[in-house]
Amino acid sequence: MNPDSRFLRAVTALGPSSRLGWLFLAGSLLLAGWVGKALVEERLRWRDSTVVRFRTADATGIWPGVNVTLSGYRIGKVAAVRLADDGMVDVNLRIAAPYRRLIGPGSIATTSQEGLIGDGVVVLTPDITPAGRQPPKVDLRVAYRPGVSPADLLRELTATRLKLDRTLQGIAGVVEKDLPRAMGSFDGTLRDVRRLAGTVERETGSTAAVTRDTLRVVQDTGRQVQETVQQVGTTSEAATATLESTSPVMVDALREVGTLSGTINKLIRALGGSLLLELVGPEEPEAKTPPEPDNEAQSGNGPDVAAPPDAPATPGEPPAIPGRG
Repeated sequence: MNPDSRFLRAVTALGPSSRLGWLFLAGSLLLAGWVGKALVEERLRWRDSTVVRFRTADATGIWPGVNVTLSGYRIGKVAAVRLADDGMVDVNLRIAAPYRRLIGPGSIATTSQEGLIGDGVVVLTPDITPAGRQPPKVDLRVAYRPGVSPADLLRELTATRLKLDRTLQGIAGVVEKDLPRAMGSFDGTLRDVRRLAGTVERETGSTAAVTRDTLRVVQDTGRQVQETVQQVGTTSEAATATLESTSPVMVDALREVGTLSGTINKLIRALGGSLLLELVGPEEPEAKTPPEPDNEAQSGNGPDVAAPPDAPATPGEPPAIPGRG
């Protein structure tokens, strides 16, 4: 026979109270086994943990078992809270071994709360140990910065609300005092706008005909200017063509005029020289005075030397006129 079937027949043979007792005993054993397993896992988890310490003057919300988080992730718990002789509170944290290198002397501890009515937590900032260095295992001290409690938030919210109430009261007083005046000014502005609109409508009706006539005259003037521009363009093209056709003849005529002017200049110079010779006539010789004897002649050092006669005038050039230098 199967042992399981024998056990079931034995349990079935028992009375109701006996069956309840056996079920309670089995449940108790299962619960004790689960609790023992959890305790063993917890002890194994914190076996190589790192101890982190800090001191604070206010340990509100900090007690053993409170979670320790880093960037919102649970990495440890509060191990012990003790009041020191100087009135400060010593807090010891246990950080799990896998997260030991994320905590260092530069980390800062603070307290926070999960929501408005949630549990309190101790928050650490990271101070990563460089690769190749051994992170501290025990007695690591970090700084503590008090966190913002919900009571502080409520006090700040109350103060902000009071300031907002005073601001709204001031705005209401200003609006109550200045709104009627502003509405009166606005009504006056609307009346001026309506009056201006009526004036513009009347002036538009009276000046529409004049404006149309002026536009018509401007269009006619534009057409006349366009026709004039076309005529000027045609005349310019004709003048350009005329200059292109007459420019060779004008160049030849100017060349002949230049040649004739050179010939006339030569003739005038020739005639001017011959007329001057006829007016002046032959040059009379000057009376020569015998030269006075020189000291050398008187002393017998040498004979007198007569001055050479004047050189004859060069043919073709007029003789020098006396008295003209």
